[in-house]
Amino acid sequence: MDSLDVLQEPATGKTPGLAWALFPVIFLIASLSYTIIILEDDPRIPIILGSVAAALVGWKHGYSWGEMQAGIVRGISVVVPAILILMLIGIMI
Repeated sequence: MDSLDVLQEPATGKTPGLAWALFPVIFLIASLSYTIIILEDDPRIPIILGSVAAALVGWKHGYSWGEMQAGIVRGISVVVPAILILMLIGIMI
């Protein structure tokens, strides 16, 4: 299967409910708060753990890794032009 084929295929998983959708976000906020405020450490590990929590929620709801990866690629490809514009503005200032 070509990696671009995954972008065209419909998702096979079911849509998570509100509680499951908010779980990775709440977990990320709690772990970031704990790490930055209590431990006074870098936020790298909580961000990775938040990504793992989101992947586990997707996996629990029947999404394959290819489908999740395709969603990540779509999300990043939407944001890249705005990031490039901000970087260019930052260079000019």
